[in-house]
Amino acid sequence: MSIRLHNLLWVVILLVPLFILIKTKNFETAFMTFMLELCCYSIYGLIWLSRNLKMQSESEIWKTLKMTDKELENYTSSLLVQLGYKVTETANKHNLSFSLTSIEGKQIIVKVKSHKNSVGIRLVQKTLKEWQTIDASECWMITNGGYTKKALKFASSNNLKLYDRDQLIKWSLKAKRAKKEQDNNHRESKT
Repeated sequence: MSIRLHNLLWVVILLVPLFILIKTKNFETAFMTFMLELCCYSIYGLIWLSRNLKMQSESEIWKTLKMTDKELENYTSSLLVQLGYKVTETANKHNLSFSLTSIEGKQIIVKVKSHKNSVGIRLVQKTLKEWQTIDASECWMITNGGYTKKALKFASSNNLKLYDRDQLIKWSLKAKRAKKEQDNNHRESKT
């Protein structure tokens, strides 16, 4: 659940009973409304949490937590190949992980960083400088963690795409579904 949605829900949870109290002047009704809202919010939170944990488990994202940069590069590049991208290695003179060709033919350079903490603005700035020396239409930065607010803001203002742990989970699940479909189609064609 995004922070913005979370905050909005809390504002509603607090304002609705207050509005009811002002309109009805009945503390009991306002209190019961508040308790009902808390119960609904708790149920929603539990459903969201169980769904999120299931997605993490199915994607096996926990494997990436202890990966080195090179291991995460290999994991990410193989994942993107499964999703239809063409991966090519970049020259080591550039501090980038690899380059991609999208299904539409776009050239994309990628920097993969294994980070236990959030990736900061410095690394995002370095990646942007590397992008400016290479002819590519897009630049992606991928991490198994997250990004600081400053890094997100900087990347957004410079058209640099940042992908975090959540996106790795989505890609992994999408690749697994595609592989499962392919296996099913292969089995059906044999019969």
